[in-house]
Amino acid sequence: MPAIGKRACCGANWNVGLALTVAACGGLSESVWGTTVLSAFIYLTTDGSNLIVGWAEGIQGVAALVSALPVGYLGDKLPRSRITAFGGLVQLAAVATCLAVVIRGRP
Repeated sequence: MPAIGKRACCGANWNVGLALTVAACGGLSESVWGTTVLSAFIYLTTDGSNLIVGWAEGIQGVAALVSALPVGYLGDKLPRSRITAFGGLVQLAAVATCLAVVIRGRP
């Protein structure tokens, strides 16, 4: 890993390149689980079960609701660098989990 301040790619600072990578991964993953793609995938892999799609969407909404307040509180109390690093790790885990599920899917 290059030292902070060194140029990484295309004349950009290492942190800028890392931030752009995380933003791109976030945009790609949000387009999958934040839109109808995930719902359609669940529908197809469960042989057309609207009940399971409803449960999955409901759980997703509750998880976002339950995690928002603690993360906001921690964002006020802890240094931004730690929160950003933790968020990046959680995002990578979420992308890896979603990718594993898609690969194992059977539509």
